[in-house]
Amino acid sequence: MAKRKYLSLAAYVCVSIAWGTTYAGIKVATTAFPPLTLAAIRFVFAGAALMVALRCFGIQFPSRRDWLRLAPVGCLLLCCANVLVAWAQQHVDSVFAALMVNSAPLIFAGLSAFAGERVPRLAWAGLAVGFMGLFVIVYPDVREALGGGHTAGESVRGPMFWWAMGALVLSPLSWALGSFIAKRYRPGTHPLMTAAAQSLAGGVAAAIVCTLSGSWQVREISPAAIGAVIHLIVVGSWLGYVSYMYVVMTLPADVAGTTTYLNTVVALAVGVLLLNERVTPWMVGGGAVVLLGVAVVNYTMARATLLSRERVPVKDGGPKQG
Repeated sequence: MAKRKYLSLAAYVCVSIAWGTTYAGIKVATTAFPPLTLAAIRFVFAGAALMVALRCFGIQFPSRRDWLRLAPVGCLLLCCANVLVAWAQQHVDSVFAALMVNSAPLIFAGLSAFAGERVPRLAWAGLAVGFMGLFVIVYPDVREALGGGHTAGESVRGPMFWWAMGALVLSPLSWALGSFIAKRYRPGTHPLMTAAAQSLAGGVAAAIVCTLSGSWQVREISPAAIGAVIHLIVVGSWLGYVSYMYVVMTLPADVAGTTTYLNTVVALAVGVLLLNERVTPWMVGGGAVVLLGVAVVNYTMARATLLSRERVPVKDGGPKQG
């Protein structure tokens, strides 16, 4: 029991750090590889290699029926959500992108309500608080863009800011939708094989789009860009995915959901220290408000799920006496 506790803690720290560094990794990698090309290379290699490794340990490949459930989720989570973030980071700082993308739990709760699930009132309050935080984050940039000047982030210029903003709104929506589908249509495969298959499906989808659009491109390759791609595969896709799945399997849902807070902090630190990105008081304040909203939503939704599972219908006037 103690060993499992320490392994869970180690996995929790790993996923918080691993996924927090991927924003900077994407920022550097896209200097040489366009977003779709990067996604195709990263996710096909990461998914295929992990599937083969898991099969060597005796874990079965997904069935044909499982693939019908895995493929759409992989496309939404990785081909759509990840590519949108990668594209946006060509025009905004990684810090800004991380703060925007980590609003996905808010959208997930909204989708749950739309599907007919009961969402507690406190969760609705958390949703409102979270979206207020998003407004605080983007307010200075929107104000500057409307005024015709460049925004507070050095990498945001002219009309591309609006396209980047649109991508950063659609990305968490795609991630939340993919997570929503995955929650309701769970395949019968091992969780790690599920993650690997989703990665492969997302990478194949990106490769198909690249091929059909004729957008297989490589810009000027640098050692930093190659290192960033390797980092995204090893740390982001392998270590991050495996650690996250272990956290989900061994820790309560409300605890697993708090990795969002830590990887946001890591993303801020890496962006400032390694990429010399600028963090404004609006970003810090708005990011704190968003994370507060996410915390409220995660806690109340997890508590509601726990209470619903604990309710046992009483029949024939109550339990029988022995």
